[in-house]
Amino acid sequence: MKARQETLFNAAQGGDVCVILEPTEHELLKLRQRQARLQARFGGQIFPKVHVTCQRFSTEQDGQLQEVLNGFAETLSNVPPFQIMVASLALFYAPFWKSHVLKWVVEPCACWLTFRQACEDALEELGCSPHYPKEQRATCTALVRVPMVPVEDLAAHLDAPFGLFGARRVVLSQIKGPGAFTILRAFELTAGA
Repeated sequence: MKARQETLFNAAQGGDVCVILEPTEHELLKLRQRQARLQARFGGQIFPKVHVTCQRFSTEQDGQLQEVLNGFAETLSNVPPFQIMVASLALFYAPFWKSHVLKWVVEPCACWLTFRQACEDALEELGCSPHYPKEQRATCTALVRVPMVPVEDLAAHLDAPFGLFGARRVVLSQIKGPGAFTILRAFELTAGA
């Protein structure tokens, strides 16, 4: 595997694996209503694949990926499900979309921080370095291709804090190239469920 090129923003590269939390179909219906309200106010397009990327990593050696996936899923499946809370909205330019995107910003509450730490601990134990720094706030894309919006408008149109969706399903997705991903593994958070 080629050496990872570090950049200021630690940009994603082909081969990287994303740790993603996804809503259930029932939760997605409610999220679509929230997205539609935001779209009516700010324009843009509803982002269809609502998810929160908690962490990203790569393996150091070819052939190590399956072992890492198995170990990660085994460790994390023992974490209890929790509610992902939204703290605010953020609008920023996304090079991937070549436009502005509107995102919900995840509230760094105790359950979220515990889950995030469990991800980092599991990756480090498996010999993988987490790509996202501890201080990086997680987000969830609501709209893409959004026109510029004054910051004060964002704050005025958010009923935060609120529960975005329940973190139960974890998906490990590998980046194959621009806009191309492969689902490697999916599992449920089960402890205490």
